Amino acid sequence: MQDPDVSRSASHQHMIAHLTAPLQAGAVNTKLPISSTGEINVTWSSREPLLLAAPGSSIGNYQLRLSAVLSNGADVALIFAPYTEAGAFLPLYRPSVDLDNQTAAPFTITLTLANIGDNHVRTIPANEIAEHIEITLLEGVMGRMLYLLGAEKQRLRRQGREIVAMRSLSLARDHALDQLGAELGVPRFDETLTFVTPAGDELPAIFGQFNFSDRRFGRG
Repeated sequence: MQDPDVSRSASHQHMIAHLTAPLQAGAVNTKLPISSTGEINVTWSSREPLLLAAPGSSIGNYQLRLSAVLSNGADVALIFAPYTEAGAFLPLYRPSVDLDNQTAAPFTITLTLANIGDNHVRTIPANEIAEHIEITLLEGVMGRMLYLLGAEKQRLRRQGREIVAMRSLSLARDHALDQLGAELGVPRFDETLTFVTPAGDELPAIFGQFNFSDRRFGRG
């Protein structure tokens, strides 16, 4: 079977892949490795760069907070909301460029990552950040424009994943199941269920026979 949407939330990558030859030079997308100490090194003079970050795999009912210390000592942070899809890139850093040649000097940034749930904040070790986060350097005015044009898609896909999750029993909230029942014409079950202690002859017997009301079940 063919997948019609391989890039999914990373729609700018799909658009870049379909640029004609003269325009491809204006949108260069390079995946950057993350070291075991959480560092990213751009060792070349990049043209109109934009550093992007995305989860390496889709997020469940929790958040990821990605913090970065830039070369000049400044701090920036990104929050990936619950149900963010893999490849949903957010801008992390846009280096300043030389106005004469539109290039940025080589730079290094240091990352830290935390998993944030309802009742916990867990810092992920630096040598494991690469397992959770993907970093790319997008170069060129054309590349930045394509990213901007497709940026809303990742928000829509995240919202769709959240709505699907809200319609499951384990993750339901905000009357999502009531709304689903109303759409299907199924009224809310308004009976109150209570537990009644069974009589002695109604108690189950391990490795024997099991009595349930007036029904009797044999071994096995």
